[in-house]
Amino acid sequence: MNSKKILVIGGAGYVGSHFTLYSVNSGFQSQCWTISRQGIWLPCEAPTSSRAISMNWVCSRSIFPETHTMLFSILLPAALSGNRVSSPALYYRNNVVTAFNMLEAMRATGHDRLIFSSSCAVYGEPKALPLKEDHPKSPISPYGRTKLAIEWMLEDYQKAYGIRSASLRYFNAAGCEPGQG
Repeated sequence: MNSKKILVIGGAGYVGSHFTLYSVNSGFQSQCWTISRQGIWLPCEAPTSSRAISMNWVCSRSIFPETHTMLFSILLPAALSGNRVSSPALYYRNNVVTAFNMLEAMRATGHDRLIFSSSCAVYGEPKALPLKEDHPKSPISPYGRTKLAIEWMLEDYQKAYGIRSASLRYFNAAGCEPGQG
């Protein structure tokens, strides 16, 4: 497995940082990127150069390896979270546009595997408990709607372009690494 590489978008966040640590401990080589508040792609580690990558798809392509055979998977947890219903544009730009840009970069470079960090917010108010995966989806916030929109986009990209994906819906993700708490 040492020859397999994983690209983590949003690797400085909670889910992305834990996924990066897990993948490294499992023998993968991880390349980790995050998006600044100004919409600039930056390596999660301290940058070794002043080069920052803007969020448009042409520039997004530059964070991918030259050949798609080098990359095992891409984790896309990068998203604005919370419930600021008065600012839906923030969610659509940070969540949907970022996911679209990454999918277009994947398509242009031949990458075909993505793990998406979704949310239980796609369900909205539960109609029955415990929630099951086939529960009706009726998000009540811009955050939940953007996560569901990305899940639909992933389905369309799989059908049209063969980009395979898995969406993980988290419920109150919390915890720490052993020995860290």
